[in-house]
Amino acid sequence: LKRLIMQSIYGGKIDNDFDQMILKSFVNRLFTPASFESNFSLVENVEGVAGNHILMPQGIRRDAFLSWVKNLPDSQMPSWLGLPNNAEHLLLIKLGVELTTKLHKMQMVLEVDNPDELHETQSQLGIGKPDTLALHDSRPLWMRQLAEQTKNWLSLLPNKINLMTRTPENMKEPMFRFFEREINSGKKLTHDVKNDLEQVYAVCEGKKKQTNELRSLISDLAKGIIPTTWLRYEVAKGTTVMVWLVDFIERLKQLNRIALTANKGVDAIQRQHIWFGGLFSPGAYITATRQVVAQRNRWSLEEIGLEINVSSSDGSDLPLDKSSFLISGLSLVGAECKGNTLALSNNIETALPLAQLIWVHGSGKEADLALDRIVTLPVYLNHTRKTLLLTLDFHTAFEGDHHIFYERGVAMLATGGLKAS
Repeated sequence: LKRLIMQSIYGGKIDNDFDQMILKSFVNRLFTPASFESNFSLVENVEGVAGNHILMPQGIRRDAFLSWVKNLPDSQMPSWLGLPNNAEHLLLIKLGVELTTKLHKMQMVLEVDNPDELHETQSQLGIGKPDTLALHDSRPLWMRQLAEQTKNWLSLLPNKINLMTRTPENMKEPMFRFFEREINSGKKLTHDVKNDLEQVYAVCEGKKKQTNELRSLISDLAKGIIPTTWLRYEVAKGTTVMVWLVDFIERLKQLNRIALTANKGVDAIQRQHIWFGGLFSPGAYITATRQVVAQRNRWSLEEIGLEINVSSSDGSDLPLDKSSFLISGLSLVGAECKGNTLALSNNIETALPLAQLIWVHGSGKEADLALDRIVTLPVYLNHTRKTLLLTLDFHTAFEGDHHIFYERGVAMLATGGLKAS
């Protein structure tokens, strides 16, 4: 019966290994011989009250089960499903962000498509003040606003992207080759973004005629939509062009810093704190670090495994060697990490301090596995949880079954700050 549920009825529709683990934890917890006992608890400590359990219903007839259902508490808390009781708050926040984004886009669409109707509505509501300069400007309001926005965006984009100096020795290093690809990608995208914005600004200022391509580009920018030609790395669905540009500029700052550091030697790159989610290809970064350690130590790639240490403050407690790398920007959903130990938390999302990724030869966790103190968490690119980057093993504060971590959907995010807002 358990196999039928996990692999056919529900499991056959699941394509994510960690979603499968959630289903498996529920099935293994409920479908056990102990469930036939009269004192088997379906839900323990209801509403946080110790000893207040919901027990398996007694009886074998339909009336007995209906009576049991009617006697259940009126308020059904998320904790009944293993979730924290503030899980509904998370859903409301998500809905609120989506609603705000849609309202913003709707307003932009109205300004672009029906400017006269919008101005009339604003006048009736007493919104906005007359602009003396606008009285002598025949351009619609949205075009004047887009021109000003475009000018600001161009001033924020860097004028120069630093390049890494190639040498025969550097080209042998996987880390150098990875960051050279990142910088070249960033430079090419920056050139295209600046070129598009300059043309849009020229059209808005009446210095250039529109083409079909520019008309489509202007429409996207005016409505807060990221142009498809700019989407060369994955971002969360619904991200506005304003949020995307701010995030992109921060990514370029990191690449400029890394390029300057690389000119001091390849080893200097490893001593840098890397904003993991700010890379265009974070998965390729993990591959590059693995190749670096394997190459330096003459180990096979299959012989090394990845471990993580989380700093308690600024990273001064993390010793750096040739097999470790420092990353920042990670966040934990549904849990917290203190003293490098994982524990459940009622906080929706907790930003992690500096983290250290360490490649070790062989498996260094056999002793911990014997004590059942290891839980494997997924690291997703962003809050949509569509792209799995890697998995990491964490020490836990207690022994026993760790199904509760999977039922709560505990996971790590590489770009927790970049959301559809």
